[in-house]
Amino acid sequence: MPKIKYLTLILFLVSTYVHAADIYISTTGNDTTGNGSIGLPYETIYKGITVASAGDTIYVRGGTHMIEPASPGNAVWIRLKNGTSGSRYTLKGYQDEVAILDGTNVPDVLAIIHLSSSSYWTIENLIVQNSTAPVEWATHGVYISGTSSNNIINNLEIRYNDGAGLMIEGSGSDNNYISNTYSHHNYDIDSDGGNADGFQVVGSTDGSTSPNNNIFYNCRSFNNGDDGFDLWRSYQSQIHYSHAWHNGYLPDGVTPVSTAGQGDGFKLGRGLADHTLTFNMSWDNRYIGFDYNQGSLNYQLYNNTSYNDNISYGFPTNANVDLRNNVAYAPVVRVLDANNTALGSFNTWNLSITAPDFISLDPDNPNFLRPSAASPLRDAGTDVGLSGADTSPDLGALPYVLPSVTYAGPVTGLGATASSTATFAGTPTNLGSQ
Repeated sequence: MPKIKYLTLILFLVSTYVHAADIYISTTGNDTTGNGSIGLPYETIYKGITVASAGDTIYVRGGTHMIEPASPGNAVWIRLKNGTSGSRYTLKGYQDEVAILDGTNVPDVLAIIHLSSSSYWTIENLIVQNSTAPVEWATHGVYISGTSSNNIINNLEIRYNDGAGLMIEGSGSDNNYISNTYSHHNYDIDSDGGNADGFQVVGSTDGSTSPNNNIFYNCRSFNNGDDGFDLWRSYQSQIHYSHAWHNGYLPDGVTPVSTAGQGDGFKLGRGLADHTLTFNMSWDNRYIGFDYNQGSLNYQLYNNTSYNDNISYGFPTNANVDLRNNVAYAPVVRVLDANNTALGSFNTWNLSITAPDFISLDPDNPNFLRPSAASPLRDAGTDVGLSGADTSPDLGALPYVLPSVTYAGPVTGLGATASSTATFAGTPTNLGSQ
């Protein structure tokens, strides 16, 4: 081949390869004079979003970033900006610096971070707080809407928002993966907590649109005005290795909400449903630990634990539910709406286990709700086809023999609680390619 052809081929390859860029945001940056480098960063996240291309990473440096409106009704607004499976956009806190996104200055936004019909984003290592709503609105910490799919939300702390901590809404907002994320102390004043779930996946009231196959893994939801997790009219959602406690209370963590906020740990929604929950823990919620909430299709609940919820498992006798290897325990236990002890199999209420013998009932103890060596929960379960499980597993979310994979906590510490210190990882099945 002539040398000129070699040169043409090389030039073609060079011209078609564009190196992914790193874009830096700092509270001391400048959107006009900065160029997005670590030495000359931009000031606003929205500027970074505007200039980013697929494959780029937007690093948010440490400090409190007071969010300003990028457009009426939005703050960190990511709209119609799609990556691909091989070239994702990334928005993340920089290294071990603590980056806080604060919405105090924008009282009329839909959310502090809003993914609007935007797919293949990874957002991680951030604190999102203080969305502020005017009267008759609820604003959210993170809002995924439209046709936003295949996004990864990881290692966020979402707190003190005037609405849901994280909401996924709309037909086409599918296959999103939320992991290692805390959502707490969210409360909307206007409806007395009624729109302030920790995590919410919601379809339309008429059932015509339903987000599909959104997955929560290793998340924590507590002290929210409404529910810990609410899958209202969504379809085939999954929740694994997650905890919900003390929901249905005012932000003071003591006073129950008086009207709209219900206080379930895991509310499984009306509509199509067909949700799967494995290895989750619910305790001290104001109402029901695991609530079917009138869904129409199947539920699969394996190896979950409810402790000291007002009602442990709220499923009527005609619900299409597969309940196996679950634990209900409290000083006064009400298992199921109809108090029917026959529903499901290999659960504590089927096996007449009323004294599970846990190592600790103290949430601050890393062995909280872990069965003791002599517990009747040990080897009392049945094989439900979960990856890595033996044929006679322990009942409940936390086995006596702990999994070998440890859970990486959120970006900030929340005190010495079982939620941040215990080992709960493992590998759930059917999590997709993300």
